[in-house]
Amino acid sequence: MNSFPMVEQEETLFLLDEQPPPNLQKSESFDDDNKNHGLKSLQRILSASASLASTNQPQPYRSLSAHDLTPQLHTNDYGLPPTNPSRRSTTPTTRNNINDIDTFVRQFEIRLREHRLIWQKEYDATVQRLNETKNNEFEALKNRYETKLHTLEDGNKQLEIILEKLNEENQRLKFEIEHQKQQTKTEQVTIQEHLKEIQNEMERKVQEIKNFYENEKQDIKRQHSRTYQDLLDETNQRLKKMENDYKSQQSTHDSTINEMERRMVDLRSNLDRLQQMKLKLDEDKISLVKNNEQLQLQIQELTNKLRHADRDHADQIQRYENELKSLRLRNESGVDLLRKENDLTKNKATKTIDELEKQLSTITEKFYDMQKLFEQKLNEQQTSYQNNIHQCENDYEKKIQLLKQEMKQLNDKFHLAIQQNEQLQNELKQKHQEFKQLNETCLQQKDLIEKSEKAFAQIKIDLEKKFHDKIQEINDKARQNEQQLIENLNRDHVKVCEKLKLEYEQIKEQNEEKIRTNFNKDIEEIKHKYDQATEKQEQKMKYDLQQIDKLSVDKKLVHENEKQKLINEYEQFIRKIEKQHNQKTDEYEKRIEILISKTHEQLKSIEDEFSERNSKQQSIINDQQKMIQVLKDEQNKTKASYEKQSFALNEQCLREKNEIKAQFDLCMKNLEKNFNTLTLKKEQLERKLSYLNEQHKHELLECRLTYENNLKGLLSNDVRIDLENTIHSLKQQVVYLQQRIAFLQQELEQYIQIYGHRPFAQPLVKTTNQD
Repeated sequence: MNSFPMVEQEETLFLLDEQPPPNLQKSESFDDDNKNHGLKSLQRILSASASLASTNQPQPYRSLSAHDLTPQLHTNDYGLPPTNPSRRSTTPTTRNNINDIDTFVRQFEIRLREHRLIWQKEYDATVQRLNETKNNEFEALKNRYETKLHTLEDGNKQLEIILEKLNEENQRLKFEIEHQKQQTKTEQVTIQEHLKEIQNEMERKVQEIKNFYENEKQDIKRQHSRTYQDLLDETNQRLKKMENDYKSQQSTHDSTINEMERRMVDLRSNLDRLQQMKLKLDEDKISLVKNNEQLQLQIQELTNKLRHADRDHADQIQRYENELKSLRLRNESGVDLLRKENDLTKNKATKTIDELEKQLSTITEKFYDMQKLFEQKLNEQQTSYQNNIHQCENDYEKKIQLLKQEMKQLNDKFHLAIQQNEQLQNELKQKHQEFKQLNETCLQQKDLIEKSEKAFAQIKIDLEKKFHDKIQEINDKARQNEQQLIENLNRDHVKVCEKLKLEYEQIKEQNEEKIRTNFNKDIEEIKHKYDQATEKQEQKMKYDLQQIDKLSVDKKLVHENEKQKLINEYEQFIRKIEKQHNQKTDEYEKRIEILISKTHEQLKSIEDEFSERNSKQQSIINDQQKMIQVLKDEQNKTKASYEKQSFALNEQCLREKNEIKAQFDLCMKNLEKNFNTLTLKKEQLERKLSYLNEQHKHELLECRLTYENNLKGLLSNDVRIDLENTIHSLKQQVVYLQQRIAFLQQELEQYIQIYGHRPFAQPLVKTTNQD
């Protein structure tokens, strides 16, 4: 929830009156981590300079003879020839800059905390307002639909049970992950102990070899080799330092560029979201307008159908009255004929009258049943419509909550993956440092063992390459696994995570086992070769000593007279060696001076390139900062415009909702009035029908009584035909009414197919029935 306002919080940090110190005005967009890294890098440079100054002091253990041979050069603090005073580092200025940076970082952290508190307060206030508005709306709806909340509460209980199960599963997964972490830690501890034991053994053997060969080596060779190696080591260390500094600065610049691109992407995504919200509001507005139009069309269709039904009912009543009048006239004219044929048609007339009465009763019952079904279906449709509205609202709120929870879970998992990767990298760095220490010890052994040094150096270089290649492969695999984890977390939250974790652990275990086996093999090979070399050297030394002893004995016995000649030759040979040694020392000094000059030139070129690249990168950073400020201004403008538009749209939606509600209430009231008038008309027509039926029955009874009292003869053929015609006409009326009912059913089915629901008339029917 706090991720979106934190972007605005960071944007407004440097808009206050105070500004950072001049050393940091060019890199205002760096984060706190990069600043702390810069401070640490400055402290490391100062410590390195102090250590180099201490190492370049004169060494007391060197002999005077070798020290006097080499000419004394005026050197710098780092052991190099003197450079221009403008390029020397000034310590007080760096200390002042460090103090300025510390003060600025503290002020920056204080401002961050203040802005975070302010944004949290504003966010809490907005959340409380939204909660109050939602609670008011919920209370208004609660008064109307209390009966429907019981079913929803049951559903909520089921969902709570499901959520409890999910929480239990999440806890179980957390315990499993912690158990796996503990296992990995124990394995790492065992590996480190094993490495320490190997190192101790190697150091012990090296010390034994040193002690064995220290007394046999000459002092002059050791001093010359040390001088040359010190110079080469110092140059290599300086070059490494320059390369490390250059790489660190490149990494900081790359990180700043990536952060700027990420912020650009965030700003664009926020704009897209705002536009999507606007489109959704427009679609909701259009849907409400369409629903209002559909309701109005339905009301018009219902009024038209009621009018047609009234007209049909009036036509039927008129037809029935006309037929009754015709029957009366025919009865009056044919009373005499009916008296004669009454005995024959008495049975037939009674049967037909009973059948017609049954048909009328069935037709009336069907009519009432159709009305009830129509009312029930209307009630069901309204209830379903209202239920759908509530369900949509609840589903939308639940989806928002679920999305928020998922975002939090994803952020937590991503941080955990980053922490694990950092731990792995730290462990690899420690191993690399330990390996470097071993290399340093091997370099010290070179002075003592000249013949075995070359083979051992080649083996060591191969091992370093293999080890670095393996480390790079492990890092690449770890990065690829992290990317796969981040991509698959968005798709499948639980299943794919477990699969990837298992795969990652398997790959990790395999790589660790391979590294262990290869490292152990390499160490064993080195030990075997080293032992072989030492044995060969010992054998050679013994063989040489034996030969020398034999030669000395032979010389003493045979060549006692030639001692003076040998002494003279030996003295000449020594003079020649001294001359050659002087020449070689001069050549070596010249070569060393040439190498030093070349290294100075290379260092100067590297410094120039570094300064040029730094200036270019700073110009790029300034341009990007300007672009970011422009984008921030645009974002603020778009936010303001969006807030205005959203406020206006909310007001319009509320007004339109109120208008629609008012129109709906008016329509419902009009429908109630119309329905009440129609029910009154219906009751009046039913009364008329009952009255006419009673009259008809009374007339039939009178006819029967008159026939029984006065006539006892048979009816004529004309009277029979008239009675049959009346019966046939009544049957035709019944068939007509049945056809009318079927026609009304077909119209109702067509209405359902066109509009997808039945006409609304639920509350009106209920109120009328209760009254």
